[in-house]
Amino acid sequence: MIMIVNHKILNIRNIETWPLEEVKNYLRITSDYDDVLLIGLVETATNIAESFTGLSLHNRHILCEIKNAKPIIKLKHVPVLRLTGVRLASKDEKEDISDDFGFVETSNSTLHLASHYAGKDVEIEYESGYEEHIPREIQHGILMHVASMYEHSEDGTSINSEIKDLYLPYRVMKI
Repeated sequence: MIMIVNHKILNIRNIETWPLEEVKNYLRITSDYDDVLLIGLVETATNIAESFTGLSLHNRHILCEIKNAKPIIKLKHVPVLRLTGVRLASKDEKEDISDDFGFVETSNSTLHLASHYAGKDVEIEYESGYEEHIPREIQHGILMHVASMYEHSEDGTSINSEIKDLYLPYRVMKI
């Protein structure tokens, strides 16, 4: 039987990638005139960094519903911070199996399900993202992207090669 996976984002907790004052210092801006614009550019650059790398930079609380679970499950939102619950799901009830479901390989965000749960319906609740510290290279790429978008507004939101070079070591390859 085919495994069917559905991911639901239950909550997103945005973390501040760059304080406004630091962005203004980097751009050598002393006035408050463009503050709203700069905040929007930081959010845009952060979203583009997430999209390019495939990483969750902001913390996400995820519910992953799986029908006919396979023994090895690749979790979609990475990096995985922690599992908050694993349940065996049936039509009438949900049984907490957090103590004996198997294990998670955090290095590659893979859940290894105990063999006696394979083929069953499972719910995995987990948190992804970074607690507080996004990797410095990604943070610097976001700041460079903000500067580029601010100085060259006619170029849109495209990422230049220097920024891509900062992001590439962190890019999650999906096959």
